[in-house]
Amino acid sequence: MFDLGTILPLVCAIFVAILAWFVFYENPRSPLNRLFLAFCVAMIFWLVGTFMMFLNKNNEVAAVWWDRFVYLGVSLMPALMHHFSLVFTNNKGQRKILIFTYLVSIFFLLVSRTPYFVDEIYRYSWGAHTQARILHHFFLLFFYWGVQIFIINIWRAYKNSQDKKFKTQAVYVVLAFSVVMFVGGTAYLSAYNIDIRYPFSYFSGLAFPFILAYAITQHHLLGAKVIRTEIFIASILFLIIIGLFLSKSIWEIVFRSLFTLTVAFLGWLLIRTIKEEVDKREEMQKLAAKVEEANKSLIVLDKAKSDFLSIVAHQLRTPLTIIGGYISLLREGAYGKADKKVDEVFSAIDQNNKKLNQLVDEFLDITRLEEQRLQYVSKDLDLRKVVEAVIERLAETAKTKKIKIITNLPDEPVKIFGDEEKLTHVFDHLIDDAIKYGLSKDVQLRMMEDGEGVLTQIKDQGIGIEEADLANLFQKFYRTNNAKAVDANGVGLGLFLCRKFVEAHNGSIWVESSGVNQGSTFNIWLPLKP
Repeated sequence: MFDLGTILPLVCAIFVAILAWFVFYENPRSPLNRLFLAFCVAMIFWLVGTFMMFLNKNNEVAAVWWDRFVYLGVSLMPALMHHFSLVFTNNKGQRKILIFTYLVSIFFLLVSRTPYFVDEIYRYSWGAHTQARILHHFFLLFFYWGVQIFIINIWRAYKNSQDKKFKTQAVYVVLAFSVVMFVGGTAYLSAYNIDIRYPFSYFSGLAFPFILAYAITQHHLLGAKVIRTEIFIASILFLIIIGLFLSKSIWEIVFRSLFTLTVAFLGWLLIRTIKEEVDKREEMQKLAAKVEEANKSLIVLDKAKSDFLSIVAHQLRTPLTIIGGYISLLREGAYGKADKKVDEVFSAIDQNNKKLNQLVDEFLDITRLEEQRLQYVSKDLDLRKVVEAVIERLAETAKTKKIKIITNLPDEPVKIFGDEEKLTHVFDHLIDDAIKYGLSKDVQLRMMEDGEGVLTQIKDQGIGIEEADLANLFQKFYRTNNAKAVDANGVGLGLFLCRKFVEAHNGSIWVESSGVNQGSTFNIWLPLKP
């Protein structure tokens, strides 16, 4: 229906329009993408106007009108290229020069409507063009002055940049725009009555999107994310549109037009779906990066906290030891016999001093654990004797609260290999808690073999634990609300240390409770010595 020279500008215009829309659709808020769209629109004016001028080359009035239509876009190209180079290179200068370039472009846009710019038609072997007049000569100088500024700006940024990615992008940008300006610019020759034998100037409209499409897919130019899919869809549409223009009947045109619209719609749905997936993935990556950054900050804060606790604990240990020593001397009568009431005060001071000492030890153990400096001195042990020693030490405390510790221990030694101090701490803390939170009811302790290990159960009939608290009970600084109501002074380190000590012995610890005021059963499993 059309010869190659006539149809080529329109085909190029369609390809440029597809690329422009896809790039703009990726990020409509990007100033660079907006400028790229504006430049592509200017190219579309040039290419569509040229196509219409070729169609009307035998109608001089229509041909002149359409060639002046071409300059609606071409007149703005120098200013748009200059502006694009500034944004692409992040150049904040040349503001006055840019304003001047836009003003001159607008001036030539206005005078291009007059016969002082172009007038009359020159017909050559396969096409036509209006003939240049006096103002067109000045426009041509201005046009390539704008091209020169564009190349200089990008070249300077290229030389000063250390970013390999930017430098690669800059090469492709200059190459793509240069093809349009210098190869496509040969179309100006026909304005000066020079016959162009072949329409190679309009092939620049194909080279431009292909070069940029490659730069986008391989080097992420213009921030495009799903451009491979878009180019695939665009290529299919391009081939279909070529077939549309080669149609030989009206029904074939209608059928191919409907087919083109259908493919375009399905392609749009595919691109939108992929873009949504890419956006979600990028959002997840951003969140992951934020979480990683927050985690790094937390590690620093946790280290500072551990250092603080270590310093405080070491500073407290000496005065607490001295206080404990003097209390012992006072209670033994080294400074005179004390009456019963004074002795009760000394006893209260001594108990609280021991609690503070225990807390200091826990702080130091936490610090050593986190810094992986906690040492274990393991040896052959009889776990039954370890537990009996703890019960004997806590017997007075239980008696004060009128609680009996009912035991069911094996008759034979329970041989394990472990750190006596750490295991003593575990059972001391668990039995002491059973007494403290037992609501003055008896505590049951049972030890039995369980597979290749020994299971010890410490059961109280006290305040119990809510189901929501069971999973977090052995976490650092975690305390249940009902435990706080009984003892407001705890900090939630004891059970955390118990878990760490048991796990260090390749054992496990867990708790069972039916709820508030239903009591609790703490289970400690430790491997027997082979």
